[in-house]
Amino acid sequence: MGVSGTGVALPYIASDLGSHPTRLQWVVNGFNLTFAVFSLVAGSISDHLGRKRGLLLGSFIFGLSGVLSALAPNLIILDIARGIAGIGAAIIFACSGALLAVTFSGSASARAFDLFGTAAGVGLGLGPTVSSLAIAATGWKGIFWFSAVAISISIFLTLASRIRDTSTPNQSKVDYPGAITFAASLSLIITGIAQSNTWGCTSLGTVTLICLGMVLFIAFI
Repeated sequence: MGVSGTGVALPYIASDLGSHPTRLQWVVNGFNLTFAVFSLVAGSISDHLGRKRGLLLGSFIFGLSGVLSALAPNLIILDIARGIAGIGAAIIFACSGALLAVTFSGSASARAFDLFGTAAGVGLGLGPTVSSLAIAATGWKGIFWFSAVAISISIFLTLASRIRDTSTPNQSKVDYPGAITFAASLSLIITGIAQSNTWGCTSLGTVTLICLGMVLFIAFI
């Protein structure tokens, strides 16, 4: 709900916090941008901090973003909160997979990853439908409160589990220049696409941002 259900909530958010086109788009784009950028370095965070601790960190960040989103008094704060949510989600995704890889082996590992993928797919698929029902019952803020409560339960279960934490600090190093280049390229491209509705698809600003982003992306590759 906190990921795929946000798009469903946009009309209700607009009626409550305002319909500024650019700020409203960044409710979704902010999450997508930070998720994509931090997915690049989340694996290294998992290796250095530890898979279980990394999962707890990502869960805390995601839960905090849910509370901030529900309490947001305007679109700017909501955009920032959704960006924070993307960071937490990226860390959760990377650390969850890494934790499964070191906890299970053989056929048990295959079953664990099958279940992980199925749960993620079902969650994304049902998110919009469940979010629509939740919005009808509690308003758009309800989907963020639900996410905060659900992730709090997840944190409790993770802390209570017997899963041993592991870290391999020497296994990987963060490519900081590459990460910065990748982040800049995605930021320019996504901003250009988001602003195209306001500036126009063929406007100088839109074309410049997207072209600069593509140049940086090629440099990153």
